Amino acid sequence: MSYQRIEIRDANNSHIADGNVTLGAGESKTVTVHYSTPAGATTGIGFTVNYEALSGVTSEEGLIYTADNIADGAASTVDGVTSHTFGYASLFGAFAASGDETLATVTLTNDGVTEVTVPMYLVFTSSDASLEHDNGNPPPLEISTNDIDEN
Repeated sequence: MSYQRIEIRDANNSHIADGNVTLGAGESKTVTVHYSTPAGATTGIGFTVNYEALSGVTSEEGLIYTADNIADGAASTVDGVTSHTFGYASLFGAFAASGDETLATVTLTNDGVTEVTVPMYLVFTSSDASLEHDNGNPPPLEISTNDIDEN
C-alpha cells in the first residue's frame, strides 16, 4: 500500500530525526515541513506542527506550497503545547502532483538569555483515505507506571 509522509527538516533540508531544535540565547531557526508520497497527486493532507510552549520561545509560521491550502498554520496553545495547524484539500485529487513538496515553515525564536532545546513533533489530522500515514516526527510516547497491589 502507498503512503503519505511528513517530516520536519532543518535549514540544510535534512530530516530532524529526534525532533529537537536547539536555540541559543536570542537565536532563531526555521524548520520546514516536507511532504512526500509515491502515489503522485492526492486529495490532500492535514497536520499540526507541535512543540512544548517554553517561556521565551516564540514562533511564526509560513506557507511555501500555497495551492489547495485551507488552513494556514495559525498557532494556538493548549495545555503547554503550541500547535500550528495546516491543511490542504483538492476536490479533484491534484494536491502535490509531484509527490515531493516542501509545504510550510515554522520559525522558532528564543527571546531568553539561555540556550533551550525545543522538542517538536507532527500529528496527522487528515489524509487521503487510500493512503497510509508515515510520520517522520511522531508525537512522543507517554509512558506511565501503575502500582499494582497483588494482595
